[in-house]
Amino acid sequence: MISAYELSLLKQKCIQYEDNVPWLYLDVNGNVTIGIGHLVANERLACGIDFSSNNEKPATNDEITEAFKAIKKCQFGQNYPAS
Repeated sequence: MISAYELSLLKQKCIQYEDNVPWLYLDVNGNVTIGIGHLVANERLACGIDFSSNNEKPATNDEITEAFKAIKKCQFGQNYPAS
């Protein structure tokens, strides 16, 4: 079993090496991802995440679905940094 200290250290290292991106992006395998490498496998799962829209209001499921589809359409291998 992992100790609280080891878990804390693991989280710190994940953030250090992976970064924590609070929006959808493509990972190195072309998968839609969020946070510290958390796979978002489909639009339904994306809609379960609390996002804000451009006007700082909670994003609607339609807005989230549109964003997911836009990210998924990005050509893998192009330079689309998560930032």
